[in-house]
Amino acid sequence: MGINREKLQGMTAVLEREIGKGTLAGGGVLVFHRGEEQFSAFRGFASRESGAPMARDTICRMYSMSKPLTSAAAMVLYERGDLDLMAPVEAFLPGFKNQKVAVGGRLEPVPSLRPCLVKDLLDMTAGLTYPGTQTVAEWHMDKLFRQVKSEQDAGKGPSTLEMANRIGEQPLEFAPGQGWKYSTCADVLGAVIEVASGQRFGEFLKEQILDPLGMLDTGFSVPEEKRSCIAQVYELTPQGLIPHSGCHLCVGPVEGTGFESGGAGLFSTIQDYGRFARMLTLGGAFEGKQILSRKTWEFMRSPALNDTQLACFDHWLTLEGFSYGNLMRVCLFPGQSYMPSTPGEFGWDGWLGVHFLADPAEELSFVFTMQRANCGTIEITRKLRAVLYSALD
Repeated sequence: MGINREKLQGMTAVLEREIGKGTLAGGGVLVFHRGEEQFSAFRGFASRESGAPMARDTICRMYSMSKPLTSAAAMVLYERGDLDLMAPVEAFLPGFKNQKVAVGGRLEPVPSLRPCLVKDLLDMTAGLTYPGTQTVAEWHMDKLFRQVKSEQDAGKGPSTLEMANRIGEQPLEFAPGQGWKYSTCADVLGAVIEVASGQRFGEFLKEQILDPLGMLDTGFSVPEEKRSCIAQVYELTPQGLIPHSGCHLCVGPVEGTGFESGGAGLFSTIQDYGRFARMLTLGGAFEGKQILSRKTWEFMRSPALNDTQLACFDHWLTLEGFSYGNLMRVCLFPGQSYMPSTPGEFGWDGWLGVHFLADPAEELSFVFTMQRANCGTIEITRKLRAVLYSALD
């Protein structure tokens, strides 16, 4: 089994069409098969205003593609015996004691089924939410994030631990384990990692994952000398793409803040993230370094949701045919999906459209970078994946 590089050229055409339509300022793709780079394409601009092209060293805001790296950091502690996944989160973060759940507009004590566990953070089954306006729990989280943003603007933002404890004090959408909801779980997990490791989350991540993989341009801040490499974020309006400068999820400025968001805060390049994707594709090892043991790697890429939880995840329309576990999608039934895949393929995306997959069965890794607000996995991503899988012989 091989890969047809000529067919992969179709990805260039997909990028050029979207840029020509004005829906994309610039994008880049990297494809690896059996650990070796087979294709790359970079089209358009990292910044149309400055004329900087999209390139391998363009620094992008990863947003939710931070989550798999947070999961990998937790797996390091897990396989060492330093982190019990059944441990209650309140053992690390006192803000998770005596939690309340929103029931019909009222706040009631969490039923005595069990407390929130570390495993709930990895699987998004903790009952937490992101900020929003649709439910009581979302409204409370929205109020918290607005308050934190005001504190950050005043130079008094919370640390990772302080933020996680305040998240734990907000009402839950449901009792832990009784559903699934995309939420602040990865941010809380970053704080758990701090307590379990005795290091700042960013330091632990750098020492255990980023440095061993050679991900030298990945972190929660960007040094002064590399800030010219940061891609501009754009917003698609009826009048076309315009620069977007708003804050999202209290992610700090390029110089970093006390809050290191395990769910949204990392900067990286396509080159760096390709190293992480290859490690996840190749059994937890990369260039002779065993980042994760084989059994830990197998656990990390396994679907985790039971039928009740999966019924909640099924509401994520673009991920039909997938389950979820350890802060990533995991393909179960490719025929139910809107994009080509393989059983066991896993990965995630980000708010600005960045996307990656690791497909161990096909020994295939793929990373796509773009920077457009409110995207996630969209039409261009599905088209790129269609070309990618068509090139497998």
